[in-house]
Amino acid sequence: MSTAPRLVRRAASMLLVALLCAAGTVVIGTPANATTDSGCPHTTFLDPLGGWIKYDGLTGTTYTYPQKPGYVVAGVCYKASTTTAYVTPTGTITSTVTNDNGEIKEISHASVLYLPRPIPPKPAPHVTEEPFTAQPTCEEPTVLVGVITITTDWVFDRASWTWVPGEPVAVDNRVPVSLTEAELAACQPKPEPVVTIVTFSTQPSCETPSVMLGDVVTTTDWIWDAGTSSWVPGEPVVVDNRVPVSLTEAELAACEPKPEPVVTIVTFSAQPSCESPTVMLGDVVTTTDWIWDAETSSWVPGEPSVVDNRVPAGLTLAQLADCEQPDPSKPDPVVSVLSFTAVPTCAAPSVLLGDVTTTTDWIWDAETETWVPGEPIVTDNRVAAALTPVQLAACAARQVTVVDAVRTVPTATARLAATGSPVLLQTLTGLAFVALGGLALLGRRRLRT
Repeated sequence: MSTAPRLVRRAASMLLVALLCAAGTVVIGTPANATTDSGCPHTTFLDPLGGWIKYDGLTGTTYTYPQKPGYVVAGVCYKASTTTAYVTPTGTITSTVTNDNGEIKEISHASVLYLPRPIPPKPAPHVTEEPFTAQPTCEEPTVLVGVITITTDWVFDRASWTWVPGEPVAVDNRVPVSLTEAELAACQPKPEPVVTIVTFSTQPSCETPSVMLGDVVTTTDWIWDAGTSSWVPGEPVVVDNRVPVSLTEAELAACEPKPEPVVTIVTFSAQPSCESPTVMLGDVVTTTDWIWDAETSSWVPGEPSVVDNRVPAGLTLAQLADCEQPDPSKPDPVVSVLSFTAVPTCAAPSVLLGDVTTTTDWIWDAETETWVPGEPIVTDNRVAAALTPVQLAACAARQVTVVDAVRTVPTATARLAATGSPVLLQTLTGLAFVALGGLALLGRRRLRT
């Protein structure tokens, strides 16, 4: 609170007291035995200037007058019988007025002069500062540096008539301080480059006569990302150290030609009947391709591939009604066995010998209330069979003999033609064609075999 209002209130109070005293109403410090018939002053109290307050209807020889917050008692007057007395304020009025017999007279009314209580000077606000001086580090790259100012002002408590601390007000004057990009980069050591080496060591074969041998090295270095303040992988650098390696001409010449895939077709043509009201019609094609086995340097059968081209076929409702089989028993599984008995020949030096068994079991179809074929299970029991090296050598010698025979016939014909005999020339030409036809027929039979 400022000084000016306090001075105004104090001046007004003093003026009021002066006026009241000048009117003969207030006499402060009058001895208790002073006598007057004018009575105590009437109520003139005016907040916040103060004044007299009269309390009527009192009894007894003592009276404790009330205190008013913010005011002090500057004068006290009481009347007992016909005597008016002014006494020093002590908080309680005690009558000293007596009658002729010496008896204490009771207090009939009292007046109390209240003047504004002076407010003590307001203390200066209490200000404290909490400094924050910690600098940014690698563990905490951004910090707040500065001070937090806490100001506690004073508020006047009229109940205790003192200044008491108010609510503290904090003002944060800190500013963020961060490490630079260079400092951040120094905080996190750059990781080692990530190196990946893929080695290609598969040697060339008859199936793959040309390959690449060596290593492919992929190196990924790390780069600093200012957005995330961290090391992130950069663009990978690929170095191909492989070199081409191929079979030699001699190795290529020694390679056997890849046999044609072995295709097996099993046809299911049995029509539906009362015993088998639902069947599968069509073909099941099993194809076994050949793969090169580097260990044996030969073509060996690969995994068979089965394609089921069958479709379900069943009796109509009318046909089922004619069958008179309300609860058909489960049919026996359909088993088909395809035997491969062709032995290896010069035309086909590597073959598969044995059986391919296709088993189709039956499952109950609740919708049609019939047994329907399930998924076929194909079991390949064949084994590879091939000509021995001695047999292969004999095949090669036989091919050379046939070629030489074919070359000999036209040579003899040409020599006989020089004789000029038309009949002999025609005869020899016919024999040559017969010989060629026989050789061709023999070759076809071998191929079929």
